[in-house]
Amino acid sequence: MADLRKQRTNLLIFTSFAKLLCQKPFSKITVAEIVSTAMIHRNTFYQHFVDKYELLRFFINKVIQDSDFSIEDFKKAPFSTINDALVREQTQIFRAQDDDIEFNRIARDTFVRSFITKNNDNYDIIWEFGTLASILAWSDVSGANLTFFNDANLLDEIYRTKKFPQKNIRK
Repeated sequence: MADLRKQRTNLLIFTSFAKLLCQKPFSKITVAEIVSTAMIHRNTFYQHFVDKYELLRFFINKVIQDSDFSIEDFKKAPFSTINDALVREQTQIFRAQDDDIEFNRIARDTFVRSFITKNNDNYDIIWEFGTLASILAWSDVSGANLTFFNDANLLDEIYRTKKFPQKNIRK
């Protein structure tokens, strides 16, 4: 019985959290808003999560663990793999959080850790994440501002060719 109550409470918290993530930046969401939307007591929230950051990590971790991608998929097309595994599953949330630096940092870090765990603690993949970080840094510095949502194929092409486009990035 206790497991069912815990699952029900987690579902209430997740559903409320997802609703709030679609409405406002993660950095502006408070635990008070989460518990009010979920219609649970604040203490109940803290019996399940330390804070909203742990809730976000748990939320993203669940999406990743429920996905079916592998290191092989990732090595062929990393941006599309991430997009398929994480972003498409919760597109509305990721679009709403696109500009929230705090959300994106936690999502990225959680994705890396969860991906390694999901693939039997294969730390070799960290080198690939370094390449992805370099491509995303180029995108920011160059003003290209490419995103997982709209530009996964172009980002994968940059990853495969190891060449940054010079002009007319968006086709």
